[in-house]
This record gives sequence, C-alpha cells and structure tokens, in this order.
Amino acid sequence: MTDQILTLKLRSRRETAAGSGQYAIVTEVVSWRAAETAAIICDMWDTHWCRGAAARVAEMAPHMNTLAAELRHRGVLIIHAPSGTMDFYRGHPGRILAQSAPPVEVAIPLQNWVHLMPEREGKLPIDDADGGCDDDPPCPKGRPWTCQIATIEIAEGDAITDSIEAYYLLRQRGIRHVIIMGVHENMCVLGRPFGIRQLVLQGMDVALVRDMTDTMYNSRQRPFVDHFAGTELMHAHIEAHWCPTLTSDQIIGGQPFHFAAQKHKASAVFSSHFMTCRERVLAALNHVPPDRVPLDFGAHRSSGIAALAYPKLRQALGLPPRPVRVYDPVQQLAIIDEDVLDLFGVDTVELGRGFALEEENWAPWTLPDGTPCLMPAWAMPERHEGEWVLRGKSGHILGRMPDGALYFEQCYWPFLEDDDLDRLPEALEDNMWGGVASPPGPLVAGPDGAQRLAEGARRLRAQTDRAIVGLFGGNLFENGQFLYRMDNFLMLLAADAPRAHAFLERLTELHLENLERYLASVGPYIDIILFGDDLGSQNGPQISPAMYREFFQPRHARLWHRAKELANVKVMLHSCGSIRMLLPDLIAAGLDATNPVQISCVGMEAEGLKRDFGDALTFWGGGCDTQTILSRGTPDQVRQHVRQQIALLRPGGGFVFQQVHNILADVPPQNIIAMFETVNEVR
Repeated sequence: MTDQILTLKLRSRRETAAGSGQYAIVTEVVSWRAAETAAIICDMWDTHWCRGAAARVAEMAPHMNTLAAELRHRGVLIIHAPSGTMDFYRGHPGRILAQSAPPVEVAIPLQNWVHLMPEREGKLPIDDADGGCDDDPPCPKGRPWTCQIATIEIAEGDAITDSIEAYYLLRQRGIRHVIIMGVHENMCVLGRPFGIRQLVLQGMDVALVRDMTDTMYNSRQRPFVDHFAGTELMHAHIEAHWCPTLTSDQIIGGQPFHFAAQKHKASAVFSSHFMTCRERVLAALNHVPPDRVPLDFGAHRSSGIAALAYPKLRQALGLPPRPVRVYDPVQQLAIIDEDVLDLFGVDTVELGRGFALEEENWAPWTLPDGTPCLMPAWAMPERHEGEWVLRGKSGHILGRMPDGALYFEQCYWPFLEDDDLDRLPEALEDNMWGGVASPPGPLVAGPDGAQRLAEGARRLRAQTDRAIVGLFGGNLFENGQFLYRMDNFLMLLAADAPRAHAFLERLTELHLENLERYLASVGPYIDIILFGDDLGSQNGPQISPAMYREFFQPRHARLWHRAKELANVKVMLHSCGSIRMLLPDLIAAGLDATNPVQISCVGMEAEGLKRDFGDALTFWGGGCDTQTILSRGTPDQVRQHVRQQIALLRPGGGFVFQQVHNILADVPPQNIIAMFETVNEVR
C-alpha cells in the first residue's frame, strides 16, 4: 500500500444566474492525498426486496470491487457500509476498527438519517414515493439482506460500519476527502449517517462516483423517463446542490461502467411531460439530462427543409396541402407549419416565425418543379433569360439560379476590386447573404424598427413554450468571403495581416453595435443566439488553428461574451465541415453549442466528439447524416443510423437532435418520416 496523489476531474453544476433554476456544467481538476481520502461503499447488499435492484447491484459489484482494490492499493481507506447487517460482522477486524474511533465534537449535530432539505435542494427530480421498484409487477417489500455482496472484498485494514461511527473514524484518521459509491443514489447515498448530505454539512470534500451507483426509481412515476435517465437526473441534482461527481475510469482506466440494459431510451409513457420544450432544450444546453432528447426542425437556416421537399412530406404524412412559404429565398427553404412541428414533437422555433404573418408580406412565385409557392414580398427573384436572379437595393445582381438549379449562388462581391472600409456597412447589405433577408427582414427597419422587433419577439414568446432561437449572424470569416470572394480573402489573411486585422476589427465593431441593438429588443424573449461562420471543409478546417487564434478567436470571444452580458442566452455557432481542430479554441472563446455537427467529415465522428468535448459543448446536430444516409439510404438504414447517433450523443445532456444541415429537395419523404419516428421512439 502506498500514499499517492489522486488526480480527479470533478463535475458539478453552477446556477447561471441567481434564482434562474438553470445550471451549467463546471469541471475542476483536484489533487487529493490518498492518506487523507476514504472511499465509502454504501448498501451494496447480498440481495434486495426488488429483483431489478438486486440484479443491478450484482452486475455493478465486480467493477466496484476493482475500483476499491485500486483505491486501497493507492492508500485510500475503504469503508464498507452495508446498513442493517452489523450483527453479521460482529467481531470482524473491520468492525472493531470502526468501533474503536472515539466520538468527536461537531458544530452541526450528527443525524442517523439526513432527510431532504427543500430550502437547499428543492425536491428530487424523480418520484420515489412508491419505493422505486421498476419491475412489473412490483416486488413485495421487505428486508432480506444479511451482509454485503460477496463479490466486493473486505480486505485487511478496511472498516465496516453503518452509523455515525464512520464520521468519527474519518476524523480520527485526519481524512478530509470522501469518495462515495453504492446504492441507492436518491435514498441511502444521500441520507445515511455516512452519506452525502451528512458529510457535506460537516465540511468534508465529497465526490460521488456516478457510474458506480444506481437509483430506486420506477419509470412509471414522474418524470416518466426510463430508469437510467432517472439516475442521470439524480446525478445532475447532486452536482447542482450537494457535491461533484467523477467516473471510475479516472482511477482504473478503461471506460465508465454501464449496465447492460442501459440503452438511454425514454419511456413510452409521456401523458404528462416532465419538461416543457423550452426547459428540455435548456437542460440539454446546461448538460443536465433532459426527460427526453430535444428535437430541432427548422429553428435556424441549417436545420430546415427544401421548399421542393416540403409538400411531398406533408402529403406522405396525410396532412392537408398548404401554400409553401419560402422564407429563405437563397437556399429555397420552406416554413414548417405548426401541424408538422406538433406531429414530430419539435422543441424549437426560430424568432422569424413571429413576423411576416400578414398576406401582404408574401407574393406568389413558382418553384423549379412548377409547384406554386409564396416568397417574401421584399425578396422576389427576377426572371432573366435562362435563369432567376436576386437583385440588391444597390441594383447589383447578387445571386443567380440558372434553370435546372435548386438554389441561388453568389455572383457579386463588393470588395472584389476595392475594399474601402468606409463602405463596409453598405457592403454588408450588398452581397447575397446579407442583402436578401428572411423574415423579419425590412419589417423591422426604420426608426421604430427596434420597437416592432421587440413586439414580435414578445408576441412569439407568449404564444409558444418552444425554445426560441434568434438568428443574429455576426459572421467574421464568412463575411470576409462574402465581400472579398473566398480565394481573395484567404490570400488577404495569409499575405496582408495588417489589412486583414483592420477589416476584421471594423467588422467586429459593427457587429457589436448591432448586437447591442438586437438584444436590447429581443434579449428577454430568446433562449439561444445564433452566430455563423463556416470554418470547416470536408477534410479539415479552412484555416489553421494558429490563424484562427490570431484573427478570429479574440473577436469571437468579444462578441459571445458581450451577448451573454446583455441577455440570458446561450451562444451557438453554425459551422459546417470538419472543425474538430478548432473546438478547443471555440470553447475557450465562450461557445456553448455548435451546429450542424457534420459527422461525415474528417474527425467529426460522434463518439470522439462526445468523449473529448461533451462536458463543455452541446452538439446541436449530428443526429442523421444527410450526405448519404438520409438522401440515399433505405428507411431501415435511416432508423438504425438515428438510433446509433442518439445512443452516442445523448448521455449526460449536451445534445439537441437535428439532421446534419437542411433536408434537400431529393430526399424521399419516407426517409424523413423514418428519421423523426425513430427519434420519437428512442429520445
């Protein structure tokens, strides 16, 4: 046995604002001397009145024994606490060791059971009033245990107790840090005289091994999630109100322990949702496991559906035909009607849906396949020979869509020949991406535009419990491409750093001015603010991490931090492509979430992203690959793929389901339906 240093990564949750009820994950690396650390094994009995509970203890025990053995080897005191079985251990050296610790004086009286403390922790997130048996039919209650399960070794030097003797022993040994494992998290682990509440109240450093515990929770009770999701909710509760958690792999290597039945799928019983749509999305963004995986469809300009595909989807769903409203003329995306959002259980909505509600805001047009549609009246394409064009206020043709094409492509770059930075405000509106607006567009322009923007946002907030995404933009890298053209802007970054910095600094100042005005109007009514910058390509970032850090990270940090100062919002970045190499710097700049998580790109595999960045970043996307699976696969292949992606991305929150970018015109409606049906089966 040696006295070593335990280096542990502890996860806790901190309220984002006092009284908000919203929590963000915080991680801290600590170093504990093994000689000043104890590990308490709580109530790992030889059997239990609940068959399921007993089976899970038996499944977990070998892994826990390995963990205890390694901690013991490093010099940690192991305390076995199988409550109510002390007669079995009468005369055992471990029992005598615990009994020999003298009582100590305490400022807060020690309790034989520390009950729920509503003033500190509210109520538990799961209802265990029925005893928590998840078997069907429920098992008859009793006290059949006689000792600790034999799989867990009680070695020389270990202690055995089930009372406040444990605290006396800790004090006698000069122990300051306690690692707790065992069952049941919502009952004994919290309440026993050696449990989390007691030790935290006495000033101990306590950490729960979250993969070495279980709950007594019946999934037929509130919040109507599966057993393991209920356990994850308890992890979040403890992290927010009592102590941090860790996982066993930090000590013994390998992977965290998972029960064989732990499939992370929600119960089919949703007669009363535990969370509203907004609460569900915010929980995921705060890395709190929600009652089910949040779902986005059409809440931003990269999670929607092509106008050509939308009528076919409605028909396949058996819904009545409705006029197709093309809210994004450039990408030819449709507004998704409320009946589809309800049918698919969508949890999100874009702020623009609160505007352009009058018929006069729309004008008739025809999609490339001849389908009649409605286009924003202020963004009507013009017909030229063999093509459609989009013209800006300056008179320049900004985008072209030749016959046979399905969307517009940029054809005018204001800074192509002369980058007069004094013209930057006008240039930002004189390119296709900045000059062809989706709703609300010019409806909120003019002297009283801010008031109209605020009124529309307030109205939408009052009408929906969906999480509202505000599309701000604030593009830095992309605006360079939109104004200079991609090749020229990349050369500017590489060859003329002073000029590139001057451009980006002026651009950032304009964005900050607009951000102040935007959030002054909509800040109280949105939940997520979306910035844009396509930084990736299929095989890697478009620029090196060093170039990102020099030109863009400090400016992203200024924008994102200011947004959080102005409003209680989460910051999301839209970036296509392979951005894995940039994620550490994006996170350091203040990023909360990224979409669309293009999993088919190099380095963007869901398993690796979740493992390496899942504690710090929410993956808003990655739910279904649109390059090959959704567009070319069979419905069965879509279903299998969606199940796999959800299983990889949902654990611990930090995941909002959306397909990877927009559903394009040629995607079969049967595949779209298979995707959303599967999401709702397993979410």
